Amino acid sequence: MSTQTAVAKAIRFSLFAFVSTSIPTMAYAADEAQATEQVERIEVTGSRIKRTDMENASPIVVMSAADIEKGGFNSVQDVLGNLSQNSGGSMTQQEVHGFTPAASSVNLRGVGAGRVLTLINGKRVPKYPFGAGGTDSFVDTANIPLGAIERIEILTTGASAIYGSDAMGGVINIILKKDVEQTTFKYRFSDTDEGGLRNNQFSFMTGVSSDTANLTFFAEYEDRTALKGTDRPEWGTDIVDGQPYSGYSSYGANLVQDLGNNKTELEKTLSPAECEARGYVVMENGRCGFDRSKQRDFLPEQKRYSTMINLTKELNADHQLYSRIDYTHSSTFTEIESATVGNDFMFNVAGDSVTIANKDKGMSQTFKKDTAFGGDFANAADGDYFYTRRMSELGPRTSDFETNNFSFIIGAKGFLTDSIEYDTSWSIARQTVESRSSG
Repeated sequence: MSTQTAVAKAIRFSLFAFVSTSIPTMAYAADEAQATEQVERIEVTGSRIKRTDMENASPIVVMSAADIEKGGFNSVQDVLGNLSQNSGGSMTQQEVHGFTPAASSVNLRGVGAGRVLTLINGKRVPKYPFGAGGTDSFVDTANIPLGAIERIEILTTGASAIYGSDAMGGVINIILKKDVEQTTFKYRFSDTDEGGLRNNQFSFMTGVSSDTANLTFFAEYEDRTALKGTDRPEWGTDIVDGQPYSGYSSYGANLVQDLGNNKTELEKTLSPAECEARGYVVMENGRCGFDRSKQRDFLPEQKRYSTMINLTKELNADHQLYSRIDYTHSSTFTEIESATVGNDFMFNVAGDSVTIANKDKGMSQTFKKDTAFGGDFANAADGDYFYTRRMSELGPRTSDFETNNFSFIIGAKGFLTDSIEYDTSWSIARQTVESRSSG
């Protein structure tokens, strides 16, 4: 009896030990199988090597479409401008009187806008026709449609070894949406409490797909009003409350007589009443000044529409064809203060006439001094004068930019063997900018 009990206990212990050992082993095997199913080799911006999704490449910031929508961003430039790595020297459309008032750029790590590579689906984007500051080539991010973006990957370290010298500051890879099987329409409206910068944005997306192919169509329209200097008096370009060094532009209407080697003396040709009657202001030093903020835009008016067609076709398990065609048209209109006449011209008063001359260019013209230039020379004695004058009669200077972007790409990618992969494509892109100025 005691022997059978001991044997029974030994058998029960052995069975328990086997089960206890087998269950963790089988659970570990199941976890390993599940992990094996999840491992996928993906392409990472900033590397030519496909990695598994458990590996880390260079530091990359990823902004998904959901992140962009939650952040309340209205444009790609708003998204990129929010990056802490986007340091000084980046351009935005707030630079309304620069070389590129219709464009925006990114300056990662402060190395310059021309040293940041911008890609769409891993392919290079044509450069903006006008250089930043008149010298540096860059990619315009102002006219990339926001609604077509699946995510934005930003490589925040240099990648010159992979992409070339234009990736010294980093790489921005904009991934567009594909495999769309439903129709969506979105309307977005934004406004400001104090006026200006009202934005209306419409986007439409639809797609059809089969087991081996997908076709996506996207269209977007945006209408944004200008933000004028009069909308934000506290941001005034000349007078700001609490800023003792701010002041009005001295280019109002003032004459300075040229007395040769002697000191020049100021001829106040306009009384305070006359100065203010012309819309100018009397400065503390007695000069007739000008408030530029009344005619200046902080952010220009813009209208833009974009269309895109994206096609993918699976030839078999190892080979895929892809193609994309897109077109964007935008118009940007901005105003800044009236033009000036300064020390580049010399004025000579003789009798009842005044002659304006530019000796460097060999140009001159004579007028009646009582009526020319608003009568500012009516009481001026004979002699040579420097004349600082805001040509307010001409109205503000305006700039109207029309930008057209067109691109087409077709390519194929896949695997030749288990260890040899290929991606070949042909593309054509054209970007034109027409600029019209007045005033």
